Amino acid sequence: MNLIPDQPPTLLYDLPRALDLQREPQNKSRSAPASFFNSTFFFQDNAALEWQLFLTIQEPGTIILTVLYSISFLVGFFGNVMSLKVLLGQHGSMRLSGASATRCLLINLAVCDLAVVCVCMPVTLGHRIYTPWVYGDFLCRAVPFTQAVSVSASVLSITVISISRYYAVHSPLQSRAYFTRRRILASVTIVWLVSSVICMPVAIVTRRDEVALIEGLTIVLPVCGEVWPQPRLRQAYNVLLFSALYCLPVGFNLTLAFLTFKTQPRLPKMLHSNMPPHIYVTVLEDLHNTAQMYTQRKKV
Repeated sequence: MNLIPDQPPTLLYDLPRALDLQREPQNKSRSAPASFFNSTFFFQDNAALEWQLFLTIQEPGTIILTVLYSISFLVGFFGNVMSLKVLLGQHGSMRLSGASATRCLLINLAVCDLAVVCVCMPVTLGHRIYTPWVYGDFLCRAVPFTQAVSVSASVLSITVISISRYYAVHSPLQSRAYFTRRRILASVTIVWLVSSVICMPVAIVTRRDEVALIEGLTIVLPVCGEVWPQPRLRQAYNVLLFSALYCLPVGFNLTLAFLTFKTQPRLPKMLHSNMPPHIYVTVLEDLHNTAQMYTQRKKV
């Protein structure tokens, strides 16, 4: 359909402002104010105008971002796949429960990274190249939720790893009883459940909406963003995320580091040598197992 108006429409297109329109509790289809248009475009159909307005592949910023995203995707994907291959192939070589616990948590970290790399990065780059949200309401909710859950699970997994390493240094012989396979799997499950609960509001308030750019013409911009009932709720939720996923984990890990440093002078002298941590933990366990075997033989 060719549309040739007597006078070309005057456009004042401001995408950030158009994205902000969806936060206002109005009708689903809205029109941008006339004051939002300050550039003149001559066009023969809506498709050509939309292509000219929304495609950003020729912009220098988009080109640089595409190159960086492509490199990050390749490094993140193949790096985490190789990490999973190495970690999943160490069942027979790892003897200590502490090392096994760390391996399981590192596998969980790799899964979190792959979720961001495979789900969030391609959609984010595609949305950057072509501004309208063409991926539907499901991905509009799923992509930010997946990203938030993955980041939260990564932070909590690192915290659990810190606890595991603290016990491996503070009580190396008792760490086997602390970090059994069942407890580690339970910890990973709790990490994902807590992350999902914390990030659930992201999936609830994020939605796909439409903004009409030119009154009288069928040019509609699909957008995806957060729509909060009240601005204070958004502020409170951001404070909650900052406290739960930054302040508390950082403070907790710093406390464990201080306790580990404080406990270090009381460890055996070989802990102060250049021997790697996993080696001296192995030596301590071998000594413990040898002592148990000697005690059993003596009883017989």
